[in-house]
Amino acid sequence: MKQTFFTLKEFLYSKTAGSLGIDNVPDFEQVRNLDNLVKYVLNPCRQYIGTAIYINSGYRSKRLNTIIGGAPTSQHLDGKAADITTLHNKANVDLFEFIVNKIDFDQCIRYETFIHVSYNGRLNRNQVI
Repeated sequence: MKQTFFTLKEFLYSKTAGSLGIDNVPDFEQVRNLDNLVKYVLNPCRQYIGTAIYINSGYRSKRLNTIIGGAPTSQHLDGKAADITTLHNKANVDLFEFIVNKIDFDQCIRYETFIHVSYNGRLNRNQVI
């Protein structure tokens, strides 16, 4: 069995959801999508970078996504995306380059303090922003 560096709880945690009492629980399909994101993107990233990767935002229920101003078509709603960081800018840059050059992904967006990455299986676009 391959080692996993992530737990479902990390993908579900939201300070906003907690403070507003929002049910941020995925269904079976969304959990399966999160599992694929971990298996094909995040675990290889963690093995490569050799340090902790933190999930700023993982799965989002429709209500949570609306409240935080997420896009109505956000892949977070389907459990296909995560916003991640190492908490170190240099490592984030290195991680972004690794994803873009070595991982099959759907979308990878580099923000100032985190990376948005998604996985959509055979429909991956390898879109870099």
